Amino acid sequence: MSLDSNDLCPGGTGKKIKHCNCRDIASELHRIGRALEGDQRVAALERVNRLLATRANRPCLLALKCAALLGMKKLQDLEETVAVFQQAVPENPVAATYATLLNVVKNDIPGAIDALQTALANTGTQVPGELFEAIRLVGNVLLESGFAVAARALFALRIRFLANDQTRGDMIGISQVEDIIPILKTDLHFAPCPPDAPWNDRFRKAIVRASSGAWQVALDELTALNQEIPDQPSIFKGIAILYSFLARPDAAEAWHRYAALPSLTEDEAVVAEAMGQALDTRITRDDRVPVVRTVLPLTDAQGAMEKLLSSRQTISVQLDEFVPDESSAPPSATFHVLDRPEIDTFDQIGDQPIPSIVGQLAFFGKQTDRDARLELLSVRKRDTECGLEVLRNVLGDLLGTPQSEETAGSMPRIRAEVYESLALPKDTPPNESRRLVREITFERFQERWPTFPLVELDGKTPEEASKDPAYRIRLLAAILLLEHVAEVNGWPPVTDQLRQQLDLPAAKPRSLRDEHWVSAWPVLWPRIDLKSLSDSELIRWFQNCLVYDMRAALRKQIHELLDRNVQIPDDVGFDRAALYHRLAAMTPDFVEQLDLLIKARQEAEAQGNSPAPFMLAEIPVQLGLGNSDEAGQLVDRLRNQHFDEPGVADGLLHLFQQLGLVDENGQPVEQMVAPDSTEPESKLWTPDQGTASSQQAGGESKLWVPGMD
Repeated sequence: MSLDSNDLCPGGTGKKIKHCNCRDIASELHRIGRALEGDQRVAALERVNRLLATRANRPCLLALKCAALLGMKKLQDLEETVAVFQQAVPENPVAATYATLLNVVKNDIPGAIDALQTALANTGTQVPGELFEAIRLVGNVLLESGFAVAARALFALRIRFLANDQTRGDMIGISQVEDIIPILKTDLHFAPCPPDAPWNDRFRKAIVRASSGAWQVALDELTALNQEIPDQPSIFKGIAILYSFLARPDAAEAWHRYAALPSLTEDEAVVAEAMGQALDTRITRDDRVPVVRTVLPLTDAQGAMEKLLSSRQTISVQLDEFVPDESSAPPSATFHVLDRPEIDTFDQIGDQPIPSIVGQLAFFGKQTDRDARLELLSVRKRDTECGLEVLRNVLGDLLGTPQSEETAGSMPRIRAEVYESLALPKDTPPNESRRLVREITFERFQERWPTFPLVELDGKTPEEASKDPAYRIRLLAAILLLEHVAEVNGWPPVTDQLRQQLDLPAAKPRSLRDEHWVSAWPVLWPRIDLKSLSDSELIRWFQNCLVYDMRAALRKQIHELLDRNVQIPDDVGFDRAALYHRLAAMTPDFVEQLDLLIKARQEAEAQGNSPAPFMLAEIPVQLGLGNSDEAGQLVDRLRNQHFDEPGVADGLLHLFQQLGLVDENGQPVEQMVAPDSTEPESKLWTPDQGTASSQQAGGESKLWVPGMD
């Protein structure tokens, strides 16, 4: 942080040191900057304090003092210094920047946003380095806190200030976060003002302010304009966008209001309403049900254990992550409670219904200060009642009256009500497990969702709302969100069937020629009619969808590219082998994955390229299909023929770690556990998880669904 007379004043005055009132201490500023650069913060702070004793409230000195205190993590002193700094120069962008950084450290998100807006509103053409970094930090905090739209807006602002590989890479990274649904990755564009509107100049000035990141100032200007000239779509949309950029709690309501304007087309209204629903915390955060812990005393612990182990409705499982209450040691044993007896073998599926898991059970023997007991975790009331009934039948008079019920967590209400966890037989092949879960999910979702009361429909069910024209836009928006949720989570495509079931119009294919429609809502790109595109247009939209990770659109585009045998330019980074590989990664069925990866391998070999990346990807697929010999042959071939190629050794090590063959230090472990087809089991059981003793039937998704935090 070397400072010379030609550098900008560190105090945020916007002047070079030689033209600023700090020029009389230029040499001292240089020494302080060098001390900070060398992490000699104590020495730097001492120099600053000596200078402040005779030069009180100099912005340059206060800024350097804040830098030292922040690096030393002296938050109380930093808070006091920031307060002095802001009082001395209220509109100073560096003072507001340090207020932003202080609030980030304190995890005060609203305070950080407000302070950052003050800094941005008072920044000229030169953006201080501290402010540039503060934008990144606030963006990261917002992303981690679930404010994806606001985070994307800040990272886009960084690109506007400084477009380089780092800022572009950060933006692409956000766009490819898997647990953000596509609609929240949309680049939001302000609508144009009618050219003949008498308020055109005022509107354009507000948008110019917004483009510089002064979103609160722009919002105030548009809000005032809306009060004078109500019901203008461009103003309404601008307000909704700015609320979203500022992570304001009323952003959802702003989108709802915009969607309700009669002048919008149905497509525009549906997407705007879907944005509102995706941001609506009543839907995404608050509409949850408790996970209930029921404590049940035992009169005979040993007898109860014997009965639980012998029952076909209480299945012993290894649940290392089960969390008892704070006063307890870990349980002696854990079980899944089934609504009907377990099925012995995969061959018996079809002859009898697949049992569902209604609860997780922990067995605690007698402790010094507590008698023997069971603890049942369940979500839905009917599951709790079913689980208790099963335990009464299994244990009889060995089970006492429930002692207590308490909340042990929560989960989205829609997920709790619509989905169930299946207990598949132990010998279910992983690919069959995936297939069964997808089929049953599809059937049950199609059956239950239309009859499920939704917050976004004012408590009406989709079936009820479909008969009321007033709810048409909201219902279509809810279905659009389901389309995105299914894409992110790899669920079966149910939306076309739901539209038909609810007597709603099918989604219309759209033309690329409709530039306004395409640029306004990238979330609708999957509906573009690919047959009407030229090869160059198809490649263009393929690249765009790669950036946004629009998987539904990508699948269609890759199939079209392969069918046409389009020659993709080298700078795109995708040949036919890579297209097959990417398609395999988006395919849930192991058999289809294997076919695509073999084609990728063959394409690579035909072009004289190494097939190693595709062989690495094929190994877990072969294991998932139970083809251990084929997987072993691939490993041998990689070790013998491709081991020295870049990425192969690391790829094999990472794969062996995933499969449990080696530990994190690369040392062999005693036993390999055959992988299954699902996500790792979550720390808190939920009704969409399968038994740990069998093939997991669709473990708790880590991805976003309506109702997830």
